[in-house]
Amino acid sequence: MQSCYSSVSICVFCGQKIFVFLCPLCVKTLLLRHSAILFSGLQACISPANRETCRAMLQHRFDKAEWKEQAAGYGALLAAIALFSTIEVASKKLGTGLPPILMAVLRFSITGLILLLPAVKTLRLRKDPLALTDFKNLLWMGSIGVALSIGLYHLAITHMQANAAAILFSANPVFVILFSPFLLKERPSWKNGAAVALGLVGIAFFFRHSGAGRQSATGVLLMLGAEIAFALYTVLSKKFMPRYGAIVITCFAGLIGSAILLPLSLLFEGNPLPYLLHCSWPGILYLAVFATAIGYLAFFFGVVTVGASRGSLFFFLKPLLASLFAWVILGERLTPDLLTGGVFILLALIFVIWPLSNRLISPE
Repeated sequence: MQSCYSSVSICVFCGQKIFVFLCPLCVKTLLLRHSAILFSGLQACISPANRETCRAMLQHRFDKAEWKEQAAGYGALLAAIALFSTIEVASKKLGTGLPPILMAVLRFSITGLILLLPAVKTLRLRKDPLALTDFKNLLWMGSIGVALSIGLYHLAITHMQANAAAILFSANPVFVILFSPFLLKERPSWKNGAAVALGLVGIAFFFRHSGAGRQSATGVLLMLGAEIAFALYTVLSKKFMPRYGAIVITCFAGLIGSAILLPLSLLFEGNPLPYLLHCSWPGILYLAVFATAIGYLAFFFGVVTVGASRGSLFFFLKPLLASLFAWVILGERLTPDLLTGGVFILLALIFVIWPLSNRLISPE
């Protein structure tokens, strides 16, 4: 079993002739794309006496690799949401001195510039150059994910409390699960449905704590638009990630989105120069580098690894983590509503994460 044997088999899904390799790396690579392979293709290179042993070894190796990959994906999602949860606390602690739309422009333009060099290198490694369709895709990503979603988010904040806005925005997994079956062909599951229900119950407790139910209808409608746009951005990211990669999407979505938002900032917020001369650059750089660039890269890695529906459900953690950070850093108190909501959100994530992997090789 140390050497790499191969034989021709037929994929039961697409009907293509493929090579089935018995070394761990080849098996993992192929089975990620062809999860159902006729085991008869292996019979040519395995004696009948060793067939079941070979299948068990194959299954064990693949299950171990799959478990590690999913664990890394969930870890990346947890890190991403933790970074996203520091935005409100960091803004309050460090201060930025910027109006909201200009803050979004700086966050995502700095993110795009930081990632520009590695993004260009990634594109140069492509065998086929970018076509007009690729530019349209990246334009859609920047317009929907940054300009529309983040723009509506910051407009909503002007009509409602910041903590209530963050809580409302964290309910976007509901829309991701609605979009995924149509755009990604991800089958809805009862586990995801149960997780959404538990997560929404948890969000309701955070609502009651923050008084979010007393917000203006304009703010709620703007935040609803921001949620829908970000959910669509998440689903499209999962769809386009195999073609472009997380660095390229995060880079050009940030540059395109900030370019669209800049005229709106000039129109509604006036000359940015006085703000830029007196703003808190440490706070801005933290939000741009950690809470945006690193956060988005980790989030996209997790979404690609575990799926858009499951990955988006981690957003239910945002109000819980933001409350914990506010308690530790700002001294804000934890109430029974926050703790109860946190319990429901943790239960929702247990539904999502457990078990980490499923058996992908069916028995003969």
